[in-house]
Amino acid sequence: TSITGPSGGSGLGAAEYIWMFSTTSCTTPVIGDPNWAPAPGVNNLATYDPGFTSVTTCFIRCSRRAGCVQYLGESNILQISIFPAPALSTTQVNVVCNGASTGSIDLTVTGGTAPFTYAWSNNATTQDLNNIAAGTYTVTVTDANACTKTTSATITQPTLVILTETHVNVLCNGSSTGSIDLTVTGGVAPYTYNWG
Repeated sequence: TSITGPSGGSGLGAAEYIWMFSTTSCTTPVIGDPNWAPAPGVNNLATYDPGFTSVTTCFIRCSRRAGCVQYLGESNILQISIFPAPALSTTQVNVVCNGASTGSIDLTVTGGTAPFTYAWSNNATTQDLNNIAAGTYTVTVTDANACTKTTSATITQPTLVILTETHVNVLCNGSSTGSIDLTVTGGVAPYTYNWG
């Protein structure tokens, strides 16, 4: 802390303080600087509680002796930096066949501060997931400033392919009067058939 003695007026009284703040500049203010204003709340004590702030903000304590005209900056500029949390988006590839593990989730992280760590609900710690079964997967991403963001992605699968058939047997030995009526449900149409 560097302290500069205030000037102007008699300057014989007790110390008086005012805290100034800026959300646009962290350069030491000068008299009449439009980037700086009195800090909100109780700002005339030796200490100042800024409370909650959602944007990066700079503070400086100025002082004078009672009877002086001008305040002068007496402290270093204090900066409270607000770091944005990461933003997450996902692209999914769903399972091709019921019961298989062919799904994948491609996770994209923007914003935040690298490096990132990943904690998936299936205990994976990679950015992306591959060869996964159907289900909902949740990931929490933590950046270098311990800011976190959570998102989920759902992998779907087709229903199980079910075959039902009715048949008519051959009436006479050696003839070709039989038939099979096959009904397919589930899966994903169109279907292909390979009779053996």
